[in-house]
Amino acid sequence: MKQLFVNNFATALVGAVAAGDSILNVASAAGMPTPGAGQHLLLTLIGVDANGNEAFWEVVKVTSRSGTTLTVARGQEGAARNWPDGTLVEARLTAGSMDGKQDAAINLSALAELIGAANKAPYFTADGAMSVYDLTVFGRAFAAAADQAAGRTLLGLSTAATRAATTSATDTTSERLWRTNDLVKQTSQTDTTSGSVMLNGAHGLGSVLSSEPVIADFATIRPSGFYRGLGAAAAGATANGPAGSGNSQLGVLCVRILSTTCYYYVFENGGSPAARKFWLGQNNSGTVTWQQVYHDGNFSPATKENAIAAGTTAQFWRGDKTWQDLAEAVRAAVLTGLSTVSAAAVLATDTVLAAIGKLQAQINGLSAASYTNLTLVSPFTWDSAGDAADYSRPSYAKVGDVVRLRGKVTVSGTHTDIGSTLSKVIATLPVGFRPAKRKAFSIFWDTGTPLYFNHCLIFVNPDGNIVFVIAPDQPYPFTEGHFPLDQIWFDLAS
Repeated sequence: MKQLFVNNFATALVGAVAAGDSILNVASAAGMPTPGAGQHLLLTLIGVDANGNEAFWEVVKVTSRSGTTLTVARGQEGAARNWPDGTLVEARLTAGSMDGKQDAAINLSALAELIGAANKAPYFTADGAMSVYDLTVFGRAFAAAADQAAGRTLLGLSTAATRAATTSATDTTSERLWRTNDLVKQTSQTDTTSGSVMLNGAHGLGSVLSSEPVIADFATIRPSGFYRGLGAAAAGATANGPAGSGNSQLGVLCVRILSTTCYYYVFENGGSPAARKFWLGQNNSGTVTWQQVYHDGNFSPATKENAIAAGTTAQFWRGDKTWQDLAEAVRAAVLTGLSTVSAAAVLATDTVLAAIGKLQAQINGLSAASYTNLTLVSPFTWDSAGDAADYSRPSYAKVGDVVRLRGKVTVSGTHTDIGSTLSKVIATLPVGFRPAKRKAFSIFWDTGTPLYFNHCLIFVNPDGNIVFVIAPDQPYPFTEGHFPLDQIWFDLAS
């Protein structure tokens, strides 16, 4: 607990206290600090003899105060005792307070002189001298690691960090670490001992042809690798080699796929590049078969096929061995398999035939759209007597995701001001024919009396309402107006 101190504080008990009491009432607490959580202060109760000299003392620990009422722990330095009313109470420096202080030391003095900062930590630079160094987030995390395993995890070390190196030349324990001089190495270029480290030139890797391991017999199953053979006409020829291999060294690539089967790719190291021979061979349980590989140096396609005269970039070579005009052939192609079942949008992945079919289906749909009559709201009407011969009845249709309107609408009656025609609902489209967002169209408009031509605005709202807004400079009064719906098309998805 933190000890509080106060200078020149003195008061007196109000009422006697027994040795076991923990509540003291004092005459005044003016100037006395109030202990908070984890804090206290020490007071000394002082008794005098018959001559007025101090003769008795008791140190108490004040842990809380409410006004002049103190809660104390008794007998802090010496035994608790009974005290009469009026006993002197003072804040004095006690031996216990001083004994609890750290003696001044050179190291503590050096530490006290440091100026701390974020991500810094102290260290000794000499006897009694200190400075600070950078302590990163990683450094703090590493210092806080619970054990070696946690430290390795922070460092990103895996299991190799816990493996001991061996000095044995034959130790092949799993995950064992070897010193360079103690590695178990191949004893020859063709040594296949499990766990051995490959030498330079092992199985022909990293070496030149003259240093590669020699094959004595192609009928012997061997590990995959690069080898050297001798042609059939050479001294010490490799047995069961390819016919016609002549008097030359052979470069051999062997690929073993089973314990009883391996394949060979062989070339002869000799002759001109055009005449050089290559072979593919198979050793199946000791039976070797060969096929010669031909190339443009020893095989002329012209001897197998007539020379083809050059054509143009607009031609292609047909199966009957004639040049044909590509554009002409495409134009003349019969569209066998054309389907107009789908009118969906053409995709980049569609074939030409499928795309043409979709386009034709879309054209068919446009011409075959089925229209439904609109239910017009007064004063909007369909003048069936006067307009039927020249105009369609106000109606709507849908082709794919496109909604189309058509027909001529008549605004019946006489209208004296803009209020009678402003923002009026013409009709309401059903669900499935309503746009996702409001659509606006500027439409031709005329009135009969007076004769007047201008434009009006038509809005198609997401709730399906088709709304009419008259031209702002329309003269009033007027009798009967007209406007078409044929210019109104919109995409449901946009």
